[in-house]
Amino acid sequence: MKLITLALLSLAAVAEESMRLPLACGLVDWPSHEVMSALGFDVQPSGGGATMIYAHAYRTRDWNQVWRQVKKPAEANAGLFGYIAGLRPRFAELTLSGINVNWRTGEQHCEVRLALDYNGYRRGFFTEGPERFRSTGELERKILELIRLQVWAKGLLAEK
Repeated sequence: MKLITLALLSLAAVAEESMRLPLACGLVDWPSHEVMSALGFDVQPSGGGATMIYAHAYRTRDWNQVWRQVKKPAEANAGLFGYIAGLRPRFAELTLSGINVNWRTGEQHCEVRLALDYNGYRRGFFTEGPERFRSTGELERKILELIRLQVWAKGLLAEK
């Protein structure tokens, strides 16, 4: 449980990407979970609520395809004569927030926020060892786009 708490605290400093869909969050919940599962993320116990914590547990064909499209997933400058090995997301925090747009008609929107926490191994002239890296937001935008496309494929979203 302490590991999850530390992950949540560390995600607070990570860049967060978001998108808004003109649907209730209950309709977005399952398609977003399907996308995260297809990318190799497993749900971690987080006490329920609108925030789901995922750990990247295994590589899938979908994950490899998305990862190849991302040019710079995290700020990982190795410095002088260095390199970064094994850069991958450690935890992902997916939050669905319901927004009541019009209380008379009952129209609701769902804001989907995604934050990723990266780790890897830095080896350079002055530093060596495991390290955490700050996200650039590029992978988060790709995953949010996949969630939007999955919601659209289920016939829940009018426009593509």
